[in-house]
Amino acid sequence: MLTAILIEHRTRIVLVGSTLALSAAMAIWADVFLFAKSAFEPKWVARLPESMQIMAGSLVVLACLIPSAFIIESPRTAVWVTAKVILLSPLAAVTVCAWRSRHELADEWFIAPVGLLSQYIWVLLFHCVAPALLLLAIRITVHLLDEHLHG
Repeated sequence: MLTAILIEHRTRIVLVGSTLALSAAMAIWADVFLFAKSAFEPKWVARLPESMQIMAGSLVVLACLIPSAFIIESPRTAVWVTAKVILLSPLAAVTVCAWRSRHELADEWFIAPVGLLSQYIWVLLFHCVAPALLLLAIRITVHLLDEHLHG
């Protein structure tokens, strides 16, 4: 019974789960995702190889998008779910940015809509798009190979 419900609502569960996981990561480790002159990186970032430290946010995105790319039944739906996740999740990092700017940093330009929009675009383009495209390319390739082999 529970399995049938999970399968029936798989798309919604994955959408909500991936969005919450990625949003939480972006809120908790906002410095990893936001564009700033100085950032306070978590200790786990320093443990990455030096060449990968700048891509720490992309690695988190990659991990959080695996369910949206591979658990969804059809590749077309996986594309839409993954797109929704990467469009919604950066709002968490931007919210942290707005809160910090207002309460801690006192940089008025960050509060301005243009500053927040630029942060959203930065997180989306620099951290989210490449991992999403990579996972979806793998998913679609596997699907096409499976169709080709099994007709």
